[in-house]
Amino acid sequence: MCRQGEALPTNCRVLIVENEVDAVVELGEWLELKQIGYVAATRPIDALTLIANNESIEIVILDGHMSKMSGFDLIPFIEHRLPTGRNLRYVIITGHPSANDYEMADQLGVFAFFEKPIDLNALENALRACLTD
Repeated sequence: MCRQGEALPTNCRVLIVENEVDAVVELGEWLELKQIGYVAATRPIDALTLIANNESIEIVILDGHMSKMSGFDLIPFIEHRLPTGRNLRYVIITGHPSANDYEMADQLGVFAFFEKPIDLNALENALRACLTD
């Protein structure tokens, strides 16, 4: 895992934004098995700092319904602070999706949307598609 607070090596291409530490650990272990470098933030403000300071991040995996700021709310917040020409891909993961969630994901241009429990094969395919584009 690429450590928060350190300069990220170029292989840290995924940022996990999830307020549940157990979910971060599980997803992080799976990413390590797939040899996909990642860093994680359990608070939205930390995610903004990591993105601003690390151009290697290409994909942001967000919990759709975090307690203080939802992933859906965080995406436009991030986008308004990105420098011109920098494009991130977003993947939403949520345990309790609503019809509105799918509509909002579509409006925000979310690359992929997954309901928990996550189909890891589908997630891997989505991440690989993002990383090879």
